[in-house]
Parts: sequence; structure tokens; C-alpha cells
Amino acid sequence: MPKKKQNKQRAIDLLETALHLLRCLSSSSWLFYLLGTLPFVLGLLFFFSEMIFHPFASARCLPESMGLVLLYIWMRSWQAIFAQQLLKTLSHQPASPISFQLMLRQAGFQAAYATRGLALFPFAAVSIILLPWIFAYSNMLCLVDLNQPFAKAAKEARKMARSQTKQNVRGLFLFLLIWLIVFLNVNLLFFILPYLLKTLLGIETVLSQSYFWINNSVIMLFAFVLTYVILDPLLKSFYTVRFFFASSAETGGDLFAELRQLSLPAKRLGLRLILLLLPLFLFSTPLRAKELQHLNTAPKIERRQLDQAISQTSRDPEFIWRKKVISNHKKNVVSRFVESFFEQIRVLRRKIADFWKKWFPENKEHLKKKKEVPFKTGAGSTSFLKTVSFFLLLFLLFVLLLFLAKVFLNQKGAVNQKSIKPVSPENIDMDDENLVASLLEEEEWIQLARELFEKGELRQALRAWFFAHLAFLSRKELLLIARFKSNLDYHRELKRRTRFKPAIELRFKKIITLFEQAWYGTHEANPTEIEQMKKSLEEMQNDLKA
Repeated sequence: MPKKKQNKQRAIDLLETALHLLRCLSSSSWLFYLLGTLPFVLGLLFFFSEMIFHPFASARCLPESMGLVLLYIWMRSWQAIFAQQLLKTLSHQPASPISFQLMLRQAGFQAAYATRGLALFPFAAVSIILLPWIFAYSNMLCLVDLNQPFAKAAKEARKMARSQTKQNVRGLFLFLLIWLIVFLNVNLLFFILPYLLKTLLGIETVLSQSYFWINNSVIMLFAFVLTYVILDPLLKSFYTVRFFFASSAETGGDLFAELRQLSLPAKRLGLRLILLLLPLFLFSTPLRAKELQHLNTAPKIERRQLDQAISQTSRDPEFIWRKKVISNHKKNVVSRFVESFFEQIRVLRRKIADFWKKWFPENKEHLKKKKEVPFKTGAGSTSFLKTVSFFLLLFLLFVLLLFLAKVFLNQKGAVNQKSIKPVSPENIDMDDENLVASLLEEEEWIQLARELFEKGELRQALRAWFFAHLAFLSRKELLLIARFKSNLDYHRELKRRTRFKPAIELRFKKIITLFEQAWYGTHEANPTEIEQMKKSLEEMQNDLKA
């Protein structure tokens, strides 16, 4: 490719080509990538968790770090094979067979040179200026031909990394924006997934009881690693396209790729022509002169009607791109989207005007006929608008389904709550973990708590007093008792509904602490705590009466 033409290539164009290249890739190439990447990712997560939580981390640091280095070389070797498959697909060449000798050469080359590039990353991150070059060099090492000496292959990688510096910097800036978006989306998925399980399926987990776990370093590392696994194939494809066009400036590889794509064997081409022309010879019949005259008898159309029909059809958005308009391939995605948006507004306005003319013909003189000058848009902008509209529609549909599911589950919970039949206090087993506070009234829980206290069952009496609190707050419509709710859910619900009286929320928080440390912990219940529960309930009753 000539140098002038090569310089006109933008980073976003290479990114689109890289996306298309990933779509054309075979499933075996994706298997190679996952076979190399997943062991290193799992090893990194294991090493990080061991160094943080293991009591003998200092003793295990050296052997586990050596294992992590071996996994890194393993990953780089398979990623190099993945990049070579991308290059073969881009140049329309058959994929090279993978042999044990090739794997050994890749492992030796990556161990000798990729580890050096990895060691340079901290210094390049400090200087910032060298970071794009180091990044490009690290990825170009996966693309060079290893049928030559290692030193010559590394020299070629350095040469390709230095080409088109502005293009490289702009491409990395785009990847930085994409990485931030994907990283935030992954963290958001981790945050809302436990609450979706709880809301839609009623599955209570430790993660849905508190949101402070999102700041855990292991969770953050897992989000970072998952983002890397998602975006690294696109990054490899981007640098494969850069390597291909940079090398084609000297070797003409892009021209050979086009010739390979257009060339077909003569036998296959002749067979296709025979298969296409055979139905014409078998099923065609000669036409007589009368039949030709019958075919030529068509209704006559006036010229004015024909011009009007052509003009009306040419205004349709489906055919507007066929007009002689200025080519918009140089425009960016934002400008094409804006132009297409305003074009849709113009079409909607024209349809409203036609409807008004049809049903209110007496107002025709008030409508000024203006010459429509359509926006000069191409098919790319229309498809982009349709894609954005499709994803927005999917998002709105998901929100609607989520809302309907939540309403259905709330109604189901309310029906189940009403269907609970009252039982007598004698049939209550206080050791049953499936007990619900709505089984008895407030006074009945108090009476049961006093009976258990007289029997000396202080732990069960403490739980009965806690259920008396819940029944009282439910009677005051400050809580909605449900089997799937935890004490933390009750506390949040009460805090939200008692903003006018924060003292109630504080008392309820204290009794939750008293109850949980005796019921779930190793702390033994004592009469002082039961007296505190009784006093807390009386204070709540007095506060809500006032």
C-alpha cells in the first residue's frame, strides 16, 4: 500500500476492521485463546488471594510466583498462536498447523523477549511517553514470524511498533475509554446481581445483606481480570491489523490478500456457471409473436403521474441514499447519527403534513409548500440509528419485565402473608428457623416470652420478645413481615419509614444486636437483656402513641 494511502487510515477505522476480523474468526482460534488465558487468570486470582489471606504467605510467595511466571509464558505462547491465526484470516491464507516444535519456539521467544517488555511497563507508566511504544512492542511480539532468528524477529517487532505513532496513541486512547466503560459495567453487574437474585428469585446471599463487599480488593481484581479477558482479543486484533498494513507498505500483502479473495479455481467457476445456466435451458420455452404483443399491452401512464410517483418514491428513507449526495465516509459516527436523527424528524413532519392534507383539505392554502432538501446521509448512519434504537428497545423491555416481576413477587408475598393461618402459642416451636413473626399477635408473643422466661428458657424468650417487636411494628404498618427478609432488610425498611422519628430506628438497631449475638452467636442470654427488650418495646409503644 502506498504511504500516502496508509497515513489516511484512522484508529477508529482500524478498530472497526478489528471487530469484523474477530467475527470472521473460527471457533478453534477462540479455543486456543481461552486455553492460554484462563489458566493464567485463575492462577493470578489464586496467587493474589493467597498473598492476602494465607498466614504463611511469605514462605509461599517464591514458589507460587515462579508458577505464575510459567503460566504467563504459557498464556503468551497461546496468544501468539491466536494472533497468528488472526493474521492468516486477514490475509486470506490457510491457517498454519500447530506442532510441538512451534509451541517450543513460541515459548522460548516469549520467555526471552515478552518478559522484558513486561518488566518495562512500570517504567513506561511513570514516563507516559514510552507507554504506547512498549504496549505496541509487547503485542507485535505475538505477530512476527519465528522462522527467522529470535533477534531478527524482535528487531522486526520494534520496527512495527514505531510505525504510525499517532495512530497507535489514538487507538490506545480509544481502548482506554472502552476499558473504563466495560470495567464500570462489570462492577455494576457484580453489585446488582445479588439484589436481582433476591428480588426476582427470593435467594438471599451474604452479598445481598451488605454492599461494603464491593470495596474488597479481590472483587476489584476479579473485575479487572474479567475486563481484560473481554477486551484483550479486540486489542490483539487491533494490533494485528496495524501489523498487517504496516508490513504491506513494503511487501504488498494487502494486494495479495485481495487477489486471493477474488481468485477462484477454474473448475469451481465453470461448475457454478453450469449450475446457474442449466435451469434456463431446461425450463425456458420460445415465445410467440402474439404472446409478445400481449406482454407489450400495458396501461398507459401519463408523464406527470409518472414523475410524481418517482418523486414521491425517491423521498422515501429506503431509497434516499440512492440520490447523488456527497460521500459521507469521512464523517464520524456522531455526525452521521445527528444527521440521521434530524432526517427521521423531517420524515415524521412530512407524514403529519400529508395526514393533515388528506383529512382537512380546506386548510391546504395555509400550508406552504417547501422544497425538501434531505440530509445527505448514507446507509451506515441509518443502520447505526437502527442498532441504537434496537438496543434501547431491549433495555426498556428488560426494565418493564423487571418491574412486572417485582410487582408479581410482591403480590405473591402479600397473598402468602394473608394465607398464613393463625396458630396457638402452644404449637409454636421457638427453635424452628422458619418461624415468622406474623403467626401470632403482639400480645401473644409477649405472653409466650413471659412463659418461656419463667421456665428458664432465656434464649427462646429473647427471640419471642424480638418477634413481639416485629409484630408491633407490622401492626403500625412500619414493617412488612416476609419469610425471605433478613434483620438487615427490616432495619432498612424501618429506617426509611421512620425518618420523622429516628429514635425508633435506633432502638430497633440495638435490639437486633441483642438478639443476634444471643441467637446466632456464642453469647448467652441473661435476664438483663430480656429486661432491655421489654423496656425497648414499651418505649416504642409510647413513642408511636404520642
